[in-house]
Amino acid sequence: MNETVIAVFGEMIPLAIGLGTAVVLPITVVWLVMKKKKNDTNRRAEVMLAAIEKNTSVGNMEELLKQMTPPQPTVREKRQKKMHNYLMFGVALTIIGAAIMLTMLIKAINDGVIERYFISNFCFTGVPCLAFGIGMLMAYRSMKKTLAADKEEAKAN
Repeated sequence: MNETVIAVFGEMIPLAIGLGTAVVLPITVVWLVMKKKKNDTNRRAEVMLAAIEKNTSVGNMEELLKQMTPPQPTVREKRQKKMHNYLMFGVALTIIGAAIMLTMLIKAINDGVIERYFISNFCFTGVPCLAFGIGMLMAYRSMKKTLAADKEEAKAN
């Protein structure tokens, strides 16, 4: 009986890891983001209530709110940050995909046999990583051209 229980739990471990990653992790991330927003809002409300209790004028309260609010990045800064992320992840995914494919090819050549795991790793890991990486690099290049055109247009005006 113990062997049966161990066998059943042994088969459930990958399922538990998959569910934990696919279900619990996104819920935790959303909860943390919402908690941060709620804390920011509560902090602003406390400052406003303290200012009202001290009979601060409306003009001073507006200045206080402007100081508490972080500066919003411009559209250009947002676009540059997005371009940086595309470049960084594009290069990383391209290298990872190429490394996986190269490793699998070298292993297949050395063994002289293409096994089942070779095809699954090659097709379901290496190719998508390489494809996403190249796609992100193409998006980076397109955004770079758009940003350069916007820069020229801004100089013309």
